[in-house]
Amino acid sequence: MSCIAKTPAFPVSSTLKNGKTLVIRRMQPDDLAAYSRVAALGYQETRFLTRGPEDPPIPAEALLEFIRETMNSDREILLAASYEGEVVGFADLTACSNRKKFSHRCELSLCVLKDYWSLGIGRALTTALIDFACGAGYEQIELCVAGDNERAIGLYQSLAFHDTGRQPHAMKHGEGDYSDWVFMTRFLR
Repeated sequence: MSCIAKTPAFPVSSTLKNGKTLVIRRMQPDDLAAYSRVAALGYQETRFLTRGPEDPPIPAEALLEFIRETMNSDREILLAASYEGEVVGFADLTACSNRKKFSHRCELSLCVLKDYWSLGIGRALTTALIDFACGAGYEQIELCVAGDNERAIGLYQSLAFHDTGRQPHAMKHGEGDYSDWVFMTRFLR
């Protein structure tokens, strides 16, 4: 699947399923508290993220460093999803490696607070990252998703991501059950 090699200008707005407006913008240092809040809540609300409530929080200094590294980058980005003035999700796109042989690949991750699921925020964030990846010259976007996260898998498939492998029992949950990782890729060129 091909794409237009033009980096989107942020912020961008989109109309959600409920008719309200979502603003997607680059995260800034003054978003640190919102970023920390959404991450902490997200880890509590769903078992599908790589961290859980039993894990220590990511230090604020590390989050701030990531915000600063991606603020003006033309190859990596951290986006905030703002709904009615409140950050309710985030998504990032990062290089898989700084080695030349892997410079055509990037990886995507996202988190949307549960109260805002089914509005189209995940789709809007993912679409913005796809557009950014095209403009950054990447040839493929990769991600890992919990095999029992059917909603996310459906979203990614609808955006032309394909299942490229599986890691059985990749995550062990507090209840003692497991989730496989499903590796998905979208080819851009």
